[in-house]
Amino acid sequence: MLLSAVTPGLGDISEDEFRELMAEEGWTFPVLADNGAVFRQFGVNVYPTLIFFGADGQVAEIVKGDPGPAAIRAKLGALKSLAQAASAAS
Repeated sequence: MLLSAVTPGLGDISEDEFRELMAEEGWTFPVLADNGAVFRQFGVNVYPTLIFFGADGQVAEIVKGDPGPAAIRAKLGALKSLAQAASAAS
């Protein structure tokens, strides 16, 4: 899973602007409107920061900066493959 946390006033974009960008790009991942608590919990100090979660709900990777759509798709594909392999093994 990929979660985007938007913290108005701490980043370059407001929650509404981010939701508009998501709609324009066709992105469907969850967005958390953060008051700064999530940023602090995960040590976010760069905007954007992407937090990828595995099927187990644990943080799989934190990517600081914009890796671009292809890298995001590749990471999500790898996480999906890991989840499918784990499911098949159980």
